Amino acid sequence: MKNFRIIFLSLSLLAMQYSLCAAEGPTQFDMGAEFSYIQYREPDFMENKGNMYGVFGTVTHRISENQPVKSAADIFGTNQINAFKLDGRLSFGSVDYESQGTGTLDDILDFIFEIRGLAGYDIPLENGPRLTPYLGLGYRYLNDDSSGKRTTTGAAGYERESNYFYLPIGLEGLVNLNEGWSFGFVGEFDVFLMGRQVSHLSDAIAGLNDITNDQKSGYGLRGSMKLAKETESLTFFVEPFVRYWKVDDSEISAVTYSGVLVGFGLEPENNSTEYGARIGVNF
Repeated sequence: MKNFRIIFLSLSLLAMQYSLCAAEGPTQFDMGAEFSYIQYREPDFMENKGNMYGVFGTVTHRISENQPVKSAADIFGTNQINAFKLDGRLSFGSVDYESQGTGTLDDILDFIFEIRGLAGYDIPLENGPRLTPYLGLGYRYLNDDSSGKRTTTGAAGYERESNYFYLPIGLEGLVNLNEGWSFGFVGEFDVFLMGRQVSHLSDAIAGLNDITNDQKSGYGLRGSMKLAKETESLTFFVEPFVRYWKVDDSEISAVTYSGVLVGFGLEPENNSTEYGARIGVNF
């Protein structure tokens, strides 16, 4: 999966380079910092929870401006898919592990990388607000590394890599207020396409193989509200958000010790909730 990460990162850099060369008017940039609290749970077994700190960047390019609509029939008139967005984020943090079976372990290093490409259809309403339904493709990578550490019961930790590919389907709204203020919102459902979990069991016990478990079903939800203030040079905004994932049991993989089959392993059903806020600028 490291090759996948390199490919996605390369595509993002190329897209940003293209956007920098685009016409200044229809291209906008968002960038800033985000702060969040994340809780990952495998029901009846364990949970990880802690604070995350990161940065984000978004490029939005509109190839045209859709015309205001007065009725539902106008939505399917001459307007077209016109808004294209590329956004990415990178966050780091320290989480604490707790399990009834294997004790507790603090200060586990986590980091998340996510990149998304979206296409939207602006629907400007006659009285000012704008609605933009959209869909796209997303990739989320989470690394949870407790290798070299032991829990309070003596259980050895190991590195875990989580890869999600998903289809975002959402609705974005924008309302311009008085004196340069604006209010926006986003609601989104994420269709889980596939996942792949890599568990480095050899970090815990030398001789064990590292296993890969494919995941086939799950879903995600996310939402946010944005309050922005426009100035002469920049627009400043704050955006509280929540992100949720629920993923079902993975497929089973063989566990071997020095090449001899000793059992089978899976990534159990799990869910994660992350909530926090973004602070940034738009230009």
